Amino acid sequence: MSRRNKIILIVLLSSIFTYIIYFSNRDNRINILALGDGIASGETNTGTDGLSYNYYLKEILNNNVCYYNDYYSFKNNKLDKFLKLLINNDNNLEQLIYKANIITIAFGEEELSEFISLDKVHTLLNNYSELLYRIRGITDAKIFIISLYKNKYINNSYVIIMNSELNNMCNKYLCQVIPINYSTSEEYIDYNVHKAIAKDIINFL
Repeated sequence: MSRRNKIILIVLLSSIFTYIIYFSNRDNRINILALGDGIASGETNTGTDGLSYNYYLKEILNNNVCYYNDYYSFKNNKLDKFLKLLINNDNNLEQLIYKANIITIAFGEEELSEFISLDKVHTLLNNYSELLYRIRGITDAKIFIISLYKNKYINNSYVIIMNSELNNMCNKYLCQVIPINYSTSEEYIDYNVHKAIAKDIINFL
């Protein structure tokens, strides 16, 4: 083999090797999209911003996380309003969903804490169903829905109804419900519960 052909072969093999490494590493990168209300953003009972399960999830995965977006996680974020943003593709929201490997969702605490009724629970469930339908039309990412829990506004009977129906939806749309085995006389969960949620999500990855 001539020297020229050897050089061409070396360059070609190097390019192939670089290509393989790039795509191998690309497949291992994790993009996290966090959607939800005050639970998703780590709201505390003192009215300050705390550290949510999304933060702890990112910390546990650490260097494997390529992209993390919690723009759509904040107090008073409601599912019906978020659905409108999704339908209108607000800020290329569909692209954010498409890029994500992991999507965490926590809606309902804000809606049901204002004035709870069975009708509001059914409306929330219908909105959840539409949300999952639309997300599954965009991506096959791993989706984790954080369950409701008993607090000063939401009694146990509504929690049971909500979480039971969410489990049924997740069977249909290939998602995972992360149960919160916790009750509080206040509104929000503490950081230890957030840490436990993050670990539960890790166990399903």
